[in-house]
Amino acid sequence: IHQYLEQVLVEEDFDAVNTIQDADSLAYQRDKKLLGEIRKATGVRYLYTAKKNTDGKYIYVVDGLEESSPDFRNPGDPIEKEIIADIERAYQGEVVLPDKILETSWGKIFLAYYPGRCEGQSCYRRDGSGV
Repeated sequence: IHQYLEQVLVEEDFDAVNTIQDADSLAYQRDKKLLGEIRKATGVRYLYTAKKNTDGKYIYVVDGLEESSPDFRNPGDPIEKEIIADIERAYQGEVVLPDKILETSWGKIFLAYYPGRCEGQSCYRRDGSGV
């Protein structure tokens, strides 16, 4: 999943989506459709992109879940506290693979995070997937 997303996601789209107001943009709609299709085809429970905003907070960019799902997150929504440590590791360039079941507010899950391309001092562009 990660390798495919690295090939098809457009960096400018990722940078352009920051808040709920961006949900109507072509960039968001294109990536939302793509992540939703990949999520369904692969059977992963969650597939989303995330980044640090200008305030240094981790936020969702595009969530591959259906908007009707109670677990769906809008662009700009904060990342849940229980997964920040793993996302921070990915932000530092580490591939984070599951070693145990994580208990979260939305259930028991295995998580996998992949850093995206590095540019300048920003080495975490996309987190890849949450499984």
